[in-house]
Amino acid sequence: METHKFKVVGFEKEFERLKRMVKREDMPHAALFTGPEGIGKRMVAMELSRMILCLKEGEEGCDCPSCKALMDMNHPDFYAVEPTAKGKSSPLIRIEEIGELLNNISRLPLLSKSRVCLIDGADFMNEAAANRLLKTLEEPTGDVKFFLIASRRSKILPTVLSRSMPVSFPALPVETIEKLLVERGIEEEAAKEAARLSFGSMKQAIALAEGDGLLIEKEVREFLQKPLGFERIWTLSKEMAEFDRERLQKWFAAVLLMLRDILFYYEGAAELASSRDMTSFLNIYDRKRALMLSMLTLEYEKRLTANVNFRLFMEGYLLKFRRIMEEK
Repeated sequence: METHKFKVVGFEKEFERLKRMVKREDMPHAALFTGPEGIGKRMVAMELSRMILCLKEGEEGCDCPSCKALMDMNHPDFYAVEPTAKGKSSPLIRIEEIGELLNNISRLPLLSKSRVCLIDGADFMNEAAANRLLKTLEEPTGDVKFFLIASRRSKILPTVLSRSMPVSFPALPVETIEKLLVERGIEEEAAKEAARLSFGSMKQAIALAEGDGLLIEKEVREFLQKPLGFERIWTLSKEMAEFDRERLQKWFAAVLLMLRDILFYYEGAAELASSRDMTSFLNIYDRKRALMLSMLTLEYEKRLTANVNFRLFMEGYLLKFRRIMEEK
């Protein structure tokens, strides 16, 4: 018998409670999973979907036609929507995509007794899409379950929140992430470093260990340790204008992580910091500057979702960064 591929790691308390609700058939028609990005919320939703659609008892390792179809991602009673980008616009879930989803679930189930809808990135629904979904959440038709997944609970319409069962998922422990990375074949030292910098996100840890994340962290440490003169600002802006949006987002995330660690040290919470050697940074950044730079960096990180000229964008950020550093 084939073991299914929707492996859930961590969240024992939350996951066991949800599984019991599925087995008792008292899962509400809509559940909202919130927590840091990349920690495995979607995997939990997929495994619960498998159990709901299963033609047998929903136990692990089931090889019924429904479980096989879902594992192959071609189940006729399972529907998934996620944010998409059109042209140069930022990724969104739009009203037409929600409309198509709701049109699909209006049909009778073909393989299972139920239907399941997964909306991954529910915090990327525009207001029109959210309001379109709301009508169905208020008066669901037939046996249909909705799993909404979001990293930013604050971006969900209050009316959608009020009609969904909230389930919060914590960040994964560093030790768990390190162990999973080693199991993926990552060298132990790289796994340890990636887990430390991951904010409890397995997705982020994989990007660090298997992509350019550790290199970016090294670049950011160098950026924060060197004086930021005008010539360096123009050079950096020109170089970073060649980055794609994803790499710039990683760069800003790494800057935020380092500034956060500096603040942890000033607040007497050094044990919470992800970085080990902070002496050189504490000699450069006092508490006030670290806080102001964190706010500046967070503001620019959010603005990256809009269409911007990367060179002008970085020039603006670096000039403001320099101005804060020069303040008495």
